[in-house]
Amino acid sequence: MPFDPTQPFTRAQGEAAGLNWRHFSGPRYQRPLRGVYLEAGVVLTPTVRARAALLVVGENGAICGVSAADIRGLPVPVCEDTHVLVPRGAPRVRMRGIVTHQGTRKLSQHRGIPVTAMKDTFLDVAKVYPLVDGVVLGDAMVREGYVSPRQLVAAAAAARGRGAERARRAAGLVRARVTLPQESKLRLLLIFSGFPEPETGVEVEAAGRRRALDTAYREWRVAVEYDGRHHVERDLQWSEDIERREELGGERWDVVTVTGMQMWDPSASSAACAPRWPARVRPSRLSARSGAATSRPAAARLDLVGERDTPAGSARVGSGRRCGSDTSAASATPTVLWRCGSDTSAGSATGRHSSAPSSHANARRLRDHAPRRRPQRRHRR
Repeated sequence: MPFDPTQPFTRAQGEAAGLNWRHFSGPRYQRPLRGVYLEAGVVLTPTVRARAALLVVGENGAICGVSAADIRGLPVPVCEDTHVLVPRGAPRVRMRGIVTHQGTRKLSQHRGIPVTAMKDTFLDVAKVYPLVDGVVLGDAMVREGYVSPRQLVAAAAAARGRGAERARRAAGLVRARVTLPQESKLRLLLIFSGFPEPETGVEVEAAGRRRALDTAYREWRVAVEYDGRHHVERDLQWSEDIERREELGGERWDVVTVTGMQMWDPSASSAACAPRWPARVRPSRLSARSGAATSRPAAARLDLVGERDTPAGSARVGSGRRCGSDTSAASATPTVLWRCGSDTSAGSATGRHSSAPSSHANARRLRDHAPRRRPQRRHRR
């Protein structure tokens, strides 16, 4: 096979092609991993990172977890590391940029790269990441035709170990006919806010044409849709949205539009959106019919946005892992966000106990127990 510097290669492979230490230390090549090189102009895509990690791990390795979903183009949280699966008993590679897992999975091929099967990939992500991320990934897998919701539910029912309960809950919320990740997050926001679960991918007849709705309640003729920034920045899209909503309004459909900022802070936007909701679809009335719970903490906000959509001035409470994993006991519920400057009452992680000593007492205690420093003498030259 001819030497291709645009693909990851080891130092031994480069020396066999005629490269020396000047080439490796110069600006012509970059080093994505220790001992792996690449031309400096090549973009480090998930596929390139996966090929570089397999050169380090060996031919027995396979891409798994969030990395296996990322190289397939599925929506997953941003992760700087590449997750690699090796057989049981094989040595673990301890290197920055690679996370090694041991086990046995069913493998497949994607562009010549060994990756874990779709069901195992979903379980690996749903066990470790928050509930919303698992549902978004499952909806995308169903949309692309890789699996069906029933197959994910069956795979999660047979899962064992840490995070299996969270994976089963995520698989039960996966639905078909979901076109965008934000639509999955909007559906979960409605469910967690006390509304009954809406239908996805609803098609209705309006002004003699078939119109597709993201999420809708057929019984009350209410559609709830997410509008991103492109719906306003593009004139053609904006005019089409106005015409579409007028046609739906002629058929007595109420269209409620939710923006990204409203999804990020639903409690702050509920007061502005409440008058727009028809009286027949208030959460209290709908939950009374469906039996859904409407109580949720007033200061809590569901983590329904990705890491890239995090606005300035807000804080994320969670683990400090690079890939955003959360393995706490309460991680089966969606991640909770707390605004900077929010209420620090009982139960808050930043609340101050009334029995805490004052700052003057702490300063006096530190001064009494601090070791005394000897004055330094200055020597004349």
